[in-house]
Amino acid sequence: MKKITAFLLFFCLLCPLFCGCSVSVTGDRFIKIGGDYENAKDFSEGFAAVKKDGRWGYINADGEQTVDFRFEDAWPFKEGVAAVKENGLWGYINPDGSWAIEPAFELTWFFSSGMAVVKKGNLFGYIDRSGTTVIEPQYKDAGNFNGDIAYVKNDSKYGFINRRGEVVSDFQWVEGRKMSEGLIEVFDSYLSGFINEQGELVIPLSLPDAAYFTEGCAPAMDSSMKWGYIDPSGAFCLEPKWRYAGQFSEGLAIVMTERYAGYIDRSGTCVIEEKYLHAYDFSCGLARVASDQEGVGVKWGFINPSGETVVPFSYTAANDFSEGYAAVCSGDRWGIVAADGMLALKTAYDEISQVSGGIVRLRKGEKWAFAKVKAE
Repeated sequence: MKKITAFLLFFCLLCPLFCGCSVSVTGDRFIKIGGDYENAKDFSEGFAAVKKDGRWGYINADGEQTVDFRFEDAWPFKEGVAAVKENGLWGYINPDGSWAIEPAFELTWFFSSGMAVVKKGNLFGYIDRSGTTVIEPQYKDAGNFNGDIAYVKNDSKYGFINRRGEVVSDFQWVEGRKMSEGLIEVFDSYLSGFINEQGELVIPLSLPDAAYFTEGCAPAMDSSMKWGYIDPSGAFCLEPKWRYAGQFSEGLAIVMTERYAGYIDRSGTCVIEEKYLHAYDFSCGLARVASDQEGVGVKWGFINPSGETVVPFSYTAANDFSEGYAAVCSGDRWGIVAADGMLALKTAYDEISQVSGGIVRLRKGEKWAFAKVKAE
């Protein structure tokens, strides 16, 4: 009898590895939707791409299959269509699985501002929602349109074009970036500046480094190699004095004077002491931070804008809050914590996504599944 009991215990422990057991949802705030899949991508516009028996299809937010498993690859829905691969070529489908644009491309990006990057003959161009080529494939690299502007690359340098394919900023930049708050950071070999949506250089190439604009200002470095913040005119609105400065999010920004990170407000006043080994932007009113906890090493927790600990420093890793929940890791197993600090999904998974549209993507072993926030 003891041998049988020992065998059953051994079998149960190995079951998840060898017998293909179903992914269970272990928490009182989420319920499982759909089945188990070989692979899965996040929900977008109410649908998620999932893989079964080597082929991709789609499910809806109730876990119901909406598109058959027939594609070689598949991407999330954007602007009402999803890029899918069939017989080695990419096209776009509607939510019911019918073709919106027949497969004809070596590679496709998702739609943005009504246009999508496509690759043909090893070159990139743009199509519109009807599938009509509006900018012929001619570039070595290309980015999605952000408003009326997109970056493109010729043989060696990046430039910017408008939706008519006209060059608005010549091919002189070492990297292509997207627009944020009407401005785009550009680089030559040594310095950064910013152009506007018309391609005009509105902040001269005078900064050793800079980052995106958020909440009306951007982190920027001056010639002393210190970080401060500039306004859209390029003038420093917060004088450079930090070793590192991050972008503003929810009214606060991460700064480091020496080794540790803290937070400042828009006036430059330190509102949360520089005492964290690692710190990230505020999201949903909480920020993930890490500190060295005596006797146990580096642990992650979450603080509020007053610097008060809301989720205790007890995790080996953590991701940002989204829709009131955040992924946290204990040891090497991931779960979900709620904004009240309570576990909403037990730390029992190998991988876990951010909550999006009330749904989270889970991996346990070789299988993927989805869990949905329970209706109250």
